[in-house]
Amino acid sequence: MISLLSIIPIRREAAESSEMVSQLLFGEQVEVLEVADNWTKVKTLHDEYEGWVDAKMLTDIQISEEVAIVTSLTAILQCDELKFTVTLGAVLPVQKAGFFIIGDQEFSLIDGMVSEEELTTEEALDTITQMQKSPYLWGGRTPFGIDCSGFSQLFYRLQGVDIPRDASQQVKCGDDVFLQEAQGGDLAFFEKEGRVTHVGVLLDNKTIVHASGCVRIDAIDANGIYVKETQKYSHKLLGVKRI
Repeated sequence: MISLLSIIPIRREAAESSEMVSQLLFGEQVEVLEVADNWTKVKTLHDEYEGWVDAKMLTDIQISEEVAIVTSLTAILQCDELKFTVTLGAVLPVQKAGFFIIGDQEFSLIDGMVSEEELTTEEALDTITQMQKSPYLWGGRTPFGIDCSGFSQLFYRLQGVDIPRDASQQVKCGDDVFLQEAQGGDLAFFEKEGRVTHVGVLLDNKTIVHASGCVRIDAIDANGIYVKETQKYSHKLLGVKRI
């Protein structure tokens, strides 16, 4: 099944009042695990994340494995007379005769950018730094609201690399790197009482872009993230990983 809506909430339990733990973006596919009344328990194909989705929000079709990804913060699609906005990271099948064809529906891109090629690290860094001031949203994965691990996951998704959804899972990926040897695109992880609580993307070995309150750029050193406005450290460094 597939999301043909701009953003679909994935909830912890089968209820509208349940916590949103992640989101599906337009064009992302899921495997159905369970059906309960009007709710469907799904597993996302790109990161195997599980949760509950309102069954009315999913469409029962498959799309080609050959896809393009939206690389602008937003893009506008048109289907028949309907125009609607999708976000950075949305997935579209490769364009044919001017249209992205999904099932029996034809979508045309009338604004924004789509790439069939994986972005380089430099291109992906440039893209995500444009998300500065995007608000923090627990479970969010878009420029309209995103959490720290959704931000790092999106960064790698733009490069054609799928990593797990949560920071506690992401920290198990890749190879350890000393901060002084870190490069742009490495992930920095932070802890509290031995538990991974935060992740961000390094721009270099002294600067980090991350989602904390909003997407922002701060200084980083061996102690952690240093916030210039407060002149305090906001997060304690656990380590750096190169994926």
